[in-house]
Amino acid sequence: MKKILSLMAVAAITMASQPAMSKDYGPGCGIGKTLLEGETGVGAHVGAWFLNTQILPQSFSQTSGILGCDVTQQVNNEKQKELFIAENIDDLSVDMAKGQGDHLIILASLMGIAEKDQPKFFELTQTSYPTIFSSSTTDADMMIAALNSEMAVNPDLATYVY
Repeated sequence: MKKILSLMAVAAITMASQPAMSKDYGPGCGIGKTLLEGETGVGAHVGAWFLNTQILPQSFSQTSGILGCDVTQQVNNEKQKELFIAENIDDLSVDMAKGQGDHLIILASLMGIAEKDQPKFFELTQTSYPTIFSSSTTDADMMIAALNSEMAVNPDLATYVY
């Protein structure tokens, strides 16, 4: 029991430490999501985590396609990309203005941009910088939408927009 409480405390601390600007994506799928759908707060999320890991492992739901896990959906890292952008938007802004940098390389990787197309992506972010960061209040969602719009009209990069 102490081990479970310790794990729940670590999960709660981890969830509480996320930056305020980051979106909350919840438990995804599984029994935790199914039973606690619509609930908010750390307690609900820790409870969903506990149910998904200790009572009925989420891997069972994912492989069987039950309890909200849709095995027909394409696997992607859209949420990781959005979280990365939200947490690093200032550094991304600098890298995009230069058309190079570590944060821009990581973003390209999260977007699944092939190595051969990355120079085109870097160039696009630099030339489209005024559109991607159209105001000083551009947030992560606005940046993603603008970046996707710019990529969608670029024949070399349109395939990476989903």
